[in-house]
Amino acid sequence: MKFAAINAELTPLCPRHLQPMNRVDIYVSADGQSAMVHTPAYKCAVEGCTVYYEAYDGYHERPEGAVKPVPPAHYCRDHKLAMYVTTHALKGSVKHYKCPHVGCSQLETVRQAAAAS
Repeated sequence: MKFAAINAELTPLCPRHLQPMNRVDIYVSADGQSAMVHTPAYKCAVEGCTVYYEAYDGYHERPEGAVKPVPPAHYCRDHKLAMYVTTHALKGSVKHYKCPHVGCSQLETVRQAAAAS
């Protein structure tokens, strides 16, 4: 399993609802081993939303324990970690992604068509 210095003060937003996500714990098998490893993650706080964020897997859903990516994914060029939505503008048509690595200042601005109301 890969390890990085992940910022403990992350405040990711759900890419669908643009609302703050709640910190949760996920337990995964480390490289096929039987022992489970704890990894911090975040889950959307909107009732019924199944989107999670984790620094290695990025935004995803976990149907029956499998990891199903939620596109689009954005990764830090330096640390190869999945970036998270930190702020947004224009009703979500502009999203600002940040690297979760401690001390990394890598930001990415993504513009897309506004969602239909």
